[in-house]
Amino acid sequence: MDLVLLNVAYAVYTASSIFSSIVRLRIVLLIATVLFIAYGVVADSFSLILWNVPFGVLHVYKLYELWNEHRLNTRIGENDAYRTLLFPSLSRVDFERLWSSGAQQTVSADSVLVAAGEHPTHVHLIVDGEAEVRTADRAIRLGRLSLVGEMSLLRGLPASASVAATVPTTTHAWEQGQLVALWEEHGAIREAFLLLIGRDLITKLD
Repeated sequence: MDLVLLNVAYAVYTASSIFSSIVRLRIVLLIATVLFIAYGVVADSFSLILWNVPFGVLHVYKLYELWNEHRLNTRIGENDAYRTLLFPSLSRVDFERLWSSGAQQTVSADSVLVAAGEHPTHVHLIVDGEAEVRTADRAIRLGRLSLVGEMSLLRGLPASASVAATVPTTTHAWEQGQLVALWEEHGAIREAFLLLIGRDLITKLD
């Protein structure tokens, strides 16, 4: 039995060289590793088990990483228009990292997105509907694809004006702390988001 396991393990290990797909290669190497461990158990070879367990864990971890990246890629098409319009410099995977870190929410008319004098907890991107910046002497309309709460994020200060929805409005909202953490980990996402803030500010000033 032990020789059968050993020979099958070597056969599977050798067969792994014919696969060009990294996923299939990892799966076959994992199978071979499991067979080597089984042989070590049957043959009472502790050193063989000890050497192959870390390899097995590594293959499982790498397969998880590949699956996770595949999952991100399969979700990209749903929001690819936003990537093209707002974050054209981002790769599809980086865009999905950014987009999936936020969440859509819908608020009713007159709901306050940002209150003057308070530090906003979220940065909002209006994806449907509209909002209004309300100051003591004027009101500024914010339409689709406008940002809300971004200046407080950059300045680290409370909002200088209130922003409220004027109709039922859907936003894609990022929690500020999570967004900053994402920026620190992925420089390309930070640069792309700052470019969006710059373009949005120019639009608001026009």
